[in-house]
Amino acid sequence: MGTVYVADSINHRIMRWFKGSKSGNVIIGGRGIGSGTDQLAYPEDLQFDRQGNLYVVDLNNNRIQMFTIDKSSCVKGTCETLLLFERSTFLYQSSSCRFDLE
Repeated sequence: MGTVYVADSINHRIMRWFKGSKSGNVIIGGRGIGSGTDQLAYPEDLQFDRQGNLYVVDLNNNRIQMFTIDKSSCVKGTCETLLLFERSTFLYQSSSCRFDLE
């Protein structure tokens, strides 16, 4: 794959570095702490599912957000109450967040 994604908690953003690049770019957040669908508050972890959706553990907003990366490498965000996948069978909830699943 050659691309690195980083949850930058201090700056409330998700960064992406392409293979061979000397600098990364902000793909989610980065405009300060917030609770909007395009904002983060101490992102703690991230993971991709098999369809390429990016899930971000948004710690201080008590949520996991799902983002779809489109063909032009932009990110469109939608707030979802979802859990992280492992082998598309098991779902895990971050121990730092709470969810209302009803």
